Amino acid sequence: MGYLGRTPTPSPIDASDIPANSIDASKIIDGAIAVADVADNAITEAKIADAAVVSLKSGRKNLIINGGFDVWQRGTTGTAQGYNSADRWYIARGGGSPVVSITRQAFATTETDIKSKYYLQWVQSTGGTTPYIVQRVEEVKPFLGQEVTVSVWMKAASAVTIDLDVYIDYGDAQATTLDENTSFSVTTSWQKFQHTFTISSGGTVAANSNLEVRFSPPDSNTITTYFAEAQLEYGSTATDFEHRSYGEELALCQRYFERFDYDKSGGGVSGISGQCHETNALYGTLTYQPKRVDPSISTSTISGSNFRVLHTATATNITGFAWNASRNASRCGATTGGGLTPGNAGIVDTGSSQGQYIDIDAEL
Repeated sequence: MGYLGRTPTPSPIDASDIPANSIDASKIIDGAIAVADVADNAITEAKIADAAVVSLKSGRKNLIINGGFDVWQRGTTGTAQGYNSADRWYIARGGGSPVVSITRQAFATTETDIKSKYYLQWVQSTGGTTPYIVQRVEEVKPFLGQEVTVSVWMKAASAVTIDLDVYIDYGDAQATTLDENTSFSVTTSWQKFQHTFTISSGGTVAANSNLEVRFSPPDSNTITTYFAEAQLEYGSTATDFEHRSYGEELALCQRYFERFDYDKSGGGVSGISGQCHETNALYGTLTYQPKRVDPSISTSTISGSNFRVLHTATATNITGFAWNASRNASRCGATTGGGLTPGNAGIVDTGSSQGQYIDIDAEL
């Protein structure tokens, strides 16, 4: 076969040496082209024909849930230690009882580098020891021995150092161990930070295992820091932040926590209906999104007419609840001071007050 293209020269082959359609898949030996042979950004979307790739691996890329800080079921502010603000983010105040306030903030429309709508603001007004914000990513086994990359956008009111600490929690009755740590120099302007590392491969995995991704502001008395678009993904590259719809993100969050929030004036239906079993008890069922494990259930303050049993044409105040919860539903026993008619149907509502809630909690 004659030589195709220009006359041979010592110069490297370029695109003009290869006639259109002269190379197809049958002429490329498996393994002939390695990742190292392809320059960064050499293959763009425009160079890939429709349907050229038919077995592309896909799926949820960002293993952090609510990394864009969109979902705040418990409210858009929080000060207490624990899960009390942005969903899936645990606030640890550390030692010394520092005063920390977490709030949801909205990006201005002029912010074009970061596409998310919200970010998290951390205001520490008194000092303490090792406060941090952490996401516990469920099930550590898939991470063991794998290369991963953490990325996040951050800025601060003044230049600070923010630590990234990654802990492995192998599960029940086992100590949490530090597996990786690094530091970022954060300025007063938004910057994207990233860190790639390989997770240890040892350990015995038990129930409730997780990978802890912690961001630790300094211990100083007064510090304000901001976090946006936190992402954990497999591989050595921090890719663009994965944007999911609010509905998708909420559903992911509700595997761990769900709040039935009754903010309607004039009373709201709780979702609990059943039958009056005794003169002072209604038994019913509350259903919710499937949870990680059998959850614990709690409510806002039970007082006066905050929660009531509606039966026939009467509303009777509830004095307490008893729950028997499984992963996707719970039996509910609502007790009253009397006044119910056994055998009558009834529902639980929240009276005329606003702000009542029922929490279903299966957090790590």
